[in-house]
Amino acid sequence: MKRLIPILSIAAALSLAACQETVFTPRPTIPLVYSILQDTSAAGHAVKDFVSEKGECSIAVIGAPEETILLAERMLTADFVNNIDGSSRPDSLPDFSGERIQLILDAVNSPYENFIGKDTDALRAAVVGLSVFAMDSTCRMNPFSPENMQPKQRSRVLVFSSSLISEFGKFDVDTLLQLSGARPHTLSPVQALLEEALTGGDNVNIGVWASPYVAGSRVYEAEHSRMGGASSIKVLNTAEEGLAGGFRDILTQYRNSGAPLPMNVLLLDNFGMRADELMAEADSIRAGYWEDDMALSKVMAKDFRIVEATSAVSRSCYRMMRRENLFTHNIFYPKASLYRTEKERTGKTVLAVLSERYFTDSYIDFMDANAATTRSFYVPDID
Repeated sequence: MKRLIPILSIAAALSLAACQETVFTPRPTIPLVYSILQDTSAAGHAVKDFVSEKGECSIAVIGAPEETILLAERMLTADFVNNIDGSSRPDSLPDFSGERIQLILDAVNSPYENFIGKDTDALRAAVVGLSVFAMDSTCRMNPFSPENMQPKQRSRVLVFSSSLISEFGKFDVDTLLQLSGARPHTLSPVQALLEEALTGGDNVNIGVWASPYVAGSRVYEAEHSRMGGASSIKVLNTAEEGLAGGFRDILTQYRNSGAPLPMNVLLLDNFGMRADELMAEADSIRAGYWEDDMALSKVMAKDFRIVEATSAVSRSCYRMMRRENLFTHNIFYPKASLYRTEKERTGKTVLAVLSERYFTDSYIDFMDANAATTRSFYVPDID
């Protein structure tokens, strides 16, 4: 992103439409971060070696299995830019050509909503642990044989597929990396979506369609406050996630919330929602002659647009890697390596390679339906 998250976190004020001021106060990092910094065991060595190593590294996509697979599929197939000059012109080559994308499917801790209202520090610790797995150069061949290890590439870029991780864990990972002397190249859907919303300037009215858990975490308000500028934001949620009823409900909520009108951009914090389908519904509302349609059409600006999370993350990751000169510049199609968190016999969470031999039927069915490219680009991560 454009600026690093400060070590002492963020203390900022956001004026809401209802004129109620919400202050985002500083918070300390979790003790696990300092334990790793002082650690001489595997986790400490993984971070220290990560900081000192200058060789080629991969992009890790980390989070709940389905979200991670959908995001990785988008990144593997993305063609938003010209790979030579970085301009916004597709060139028929994947934007991440030459890169290896490591999917870390967190089956142990997800769904992350289960932590909310119970033990969010445990979620923060889990995210730090997942990030250490990504930085490490080894993993288990299977979860039950600690002596049976396999080499893997370290991941220089950490992309989190969950917005809840933006609020619970990402700050701690950034702190760990900064205190270790590394430049944290981390990215979340929240950052990417807000960055995409502000590409044309910061004087825009932003709506966010998120789940009740994400909306309740107030992560979008906190990140938006950090960015500053003249834009406004309203985070909305509804039980309906599809067309018609859900989209109309979002427009109605925005209109009735007192948020500034009209809305310039709607951000979709859901990997399963399609911007083109919702824009078709928006066009239908604008063309309608019913009183409800005419009222809702006034909620949307003339240049109203909808941004998908997977597209926003792909664009933002490309910009960050180009800005920080992190591309390998190798000439081949992207590669995908798959890993899964597992519980070993002692109850400890470990990372094991997800080989074709251990693909579950549910993974196969989901990937066949939604991530054919990820499966076709999959290669064993042995260097």
